[in-house]
Amino acid sequence: MNRFVNPWHRAPLLRLLLPFLLGVICALNIELELQWLPCLWLPTLIHVLSWKYLAIQWRYRLRSLPGIGIVCLYFCLGAMAVISADTRRAPAYINNIKGNAFGWVVEILEDPLPGARSAKSLVKVRACLRQDGLFEKATGKIMLYWSLDSRLPGMGECVLIQNRLESFAPNGNPGAFEYKDYMALRRVYHQQYIPTKKWRLVSHANPYKITWQLNRVKSYCLQVLRKYIPGKQVGLAEALLLGYRADLARSAIAGYAGTGIIHIIAISGLHLGLIYLSLLKLLTMVLPGNRGRILKGLIIIIILWLFSLITGGSPSVLRSALMFSLVVTGKFWVTRRGFIFNTLAASAFFLVLYEPYYLLNVGFQLSYIAVLSILLFQPVVAGLWKPKLLPMKKIWELISVTLAAQVGTLPICLFYFHQFPLYFLPANLLSIPAATIILYSLLLLMLCSWMPFAAKILGMISGNLIQYFDTYNQLLYHLPAAVIENIRLDRLGLFISIFLVIFLLLAWKYTLRWAAWSCLYCILALIGNLRWKQYLEAHQRKFIIYNCRDALVMDLISGSDAFTNRVKEIPASVVQARKALGIRKLTHINNFAFNADGLKVLVINSTFTRPSAGRGKKVELDYIVITRGAKLHMEALTSVYTCKMIIFDSRLHIRQVEKWKSECNKLTLRNFSIQREGAFVINF
Repeated sequence: MNRFVNPWHRAPLLRLLLPFLLGVICALNIELELQWLPCLWLPTLIHVLSWKYLAIQWRYRLRSLPGIGIVCLYFCLGAMAVISADTRRAPAYINNIKGNAFGWVVEILEDPLPGARSAKSLVKVRACLRQDGLFEKATGKIMLYWSLDSRLPGMGECVLIQNRLESFAPNGNPGAFEYKDYMALRRVYHQQYIPTKKWRLVSHANPYKITWQLNRVKSYCLQVLRKYIPGKQVGLAEALLLGYRADLARSAIAGYAGTGIIHIIAISGLHLGLIYLSLLKLLTMVLPGNRGRILKGLIIIIILWLFSLITGGSPSVLRSALMFSLVVTGKFWVTRRGFIFNTLAASAFFLVLYEPYYLLNVGFQLSYIAVLSILLFQPVVAGLWKPKLLPMKKIWELISVTLAAQVGTLPICLFYFHQFPLYFLPANLLSIPAATIILYSLLLLMLCSWMPFAAKILGMISGNLIQYFDTYNQLLYHLPAAVIENIRLDRLGLFISIFLVIFLLLAWKYTLRWAAWSCLYCILALIGNLRWKQYLEAHQRKFIIYNCRDALVMDLISGSDAFTNRVKEIPASVVQARKALGIRKLTHINNFAFNADGLKVLVINSTFTRPSAGRGKKVELDYIVITRGAKLHMEALTSVYTCKMIIFDSRLHIRQVEKWKSECNKLTLRNFSIQREGAFVINF
């Protein structure tokens, strides 16, 4: 039996991290004002200043007050970090001055990424061109979509664009990925399409900026990989080495997610760990012993951070870089071995302080939870079996690490991705050693890129290794029952699952009886939550018009059954939404006279003929849906029909929708634009 050891005494930063994160969470969900935050710790500050004037008995009675004050101070620090990071509060933010703006001077933050119809790139606003021709300072970020017919600007260049900003429209389909929320985490709230030759170059990129130089290094690495890696393997090589997924097929990404090795193509601790070990061995050979300790540590930290920034600086790679930096600091400069939980808490604290929105990033959450789970569960799992042979020890060590990481990250993965890969263990068992070998071969290819003959051989070797790696992964992915899909875990189920994992650790590692009973209670709570969701699905009654650019799809849902206007050639977004709603049976009805379960819906398109207005009673409808090809005036339509709301399909041209919405507003008709407001979902 293991004796319970309280980790709080050895990890002071872990104790301070919790109130700090609580302050961040509160500020992200509640509108807090900066001037009210000092009220939380000001009384404690007064008490600390007057501590020496207090009597001894009062000092004893108020002994916990300084600790409470420190907790309040870190809570306020977390809230202030969110408030200061919110660019929308700045007076010069683009949304606060766009009414007087004719155009924007923006700096290209990343090279435009070509797509099927346009190329997109993230830009930072530097200045606003006012209507009177003067410039003023402006802040904010915009996602620009460039026409492919013209020359695209490069990273670091400043261009002038017109003021035609649009907000991101919500998707609204049940269970769908919300691109608007994803961009909000990057503090990007506006987008704009730039037609051909509708922008003007203001200044070229500054070649002395570190970001421009790092982008050149990344571009050079991509050129080397595309030159020497044959065929389709170049996409996986770019993802493995640089985290660049633009050339990686979606089917390949789905295969890696389906086998549970998506972390292999995400730059994380595996990549930095290999670089760290290689540099450590190389520098130890050059400068053995304690000679050049400061220089060795400085070289390792610089190279790790340069690699992290070249690969894009995602939260997971920044976590790894910061943790390795702290490890190097303790090893070479302080000559003191730190407590790993303290190091982990310190890296999380500094990253969230730098960018509070990282806390909502899925990669950030999975990265820290995976490391924490390995630290806590791996010794327990590894202790179940003690193999004597060295190869079996290495294999069992890898299995224990994989199982430990899977246990901790399972609730988060089910909550975000709604699937579980059954073959994650054999996939990781071979993929991690294979990815290590491939990474070393790719790094060697970069070092030998100036020698064409050696680079060609290394490229051929790397390409073959990548092909074998991909073939094995695809073989596992296409096995029967490789993935359990459509696992819907809500927020309540997520919290219950997290507590279940915590209690499982306490009951297993420290044999605490109350923790074992708590595991049982959590399992019962999960079952109750599942039954409650099934009850709600069985009694749901919804009318949905999906946000879909390919076709008009409407569902009238009663329990697990649905009346629909479309049962063939269903778009993937609709299929996913129906799975999320638990729909099992579909019944096809008329596409233009949607009348089911007492709900009357009229669809107007190019073939619709409006009946002539008479003196009789108007036709009463619940909803009128206007879709592609419709030609009408709202006043003429309302002379024949009455309805609760007029709904505009997402396939309509935006200018036509704005015209009809203006007519509806004049006639005081309720209206809804799916293109602007997302899928139309109503309970009845």
